[in-house]
Amino acid sequence: MNHSQPSDPEPAAGMNMESLLALNEPVFLSAISDEGDNRLRAVLCIGGHRPLPRKILGKDAEEAARTPIEFTDAPYCELRWGRYFLFSVRDEGSASFRRDEVFRGTVVRRFTKSWLLDNVGSLSNSTLGLRGKVAHLGLYCINHIVDVLAYEDPQVVDLGRRTMKPRMSNPTPDPEPAPGIPPAGQEPRRG
Repeated sequence: MNHSQPSDPEPAAGMNMESLLALNEPVFLSAISDEGDNRLRAVLCIGGHRPLPRKILGKDAEEAARTPIEFTDAPYCELRWGRYFLFSVRDEGSASFRRDEVFRGTVVRRFTKSWLLDNVGSLSNSTLGLRGKVAHLGLYCINHIVDVLAYEDPQVVDLGRRTMKPRMSNPTPDPEPAPGIPPAGQEPRRG
């Protein structure tokens, strides 16, 4: 089922680094992982999923609570670094911002001056130990801020539009009894 709506943001055709640097809308960090051998992968949801209207008028509270919340599709992209030096993930609400940093972009930022770039030597054994010049890319997402020092720009892969599973408005799972403890209303076994 496709829940696209005309107002949903579309990624730039042929999504690439330049189109990411030009983004000026919310981005959600869906995943980030070290893929081994100093390869890094980040998946971004551009614009986010928006809830669709639910038909709950005239329903009682229990019935309304059982009506799943459905969401629009959203565009996704993946960033793949062939080799990185450092990456950090910070809480977006408590991350510091430095006025003297110089960068291009809003949501995805390419830094030409930053605290990380200024301190590469103290973050490694020495600048001689690095495998080349590093660049600083920042991902300023609504749920995290990611800083990456890498030897090259990431490969950008357009993953297309993806759906989000419908969610219940207030899921209340049935509690499972702990091992050895009988469910409520049952007497413990003796014997």
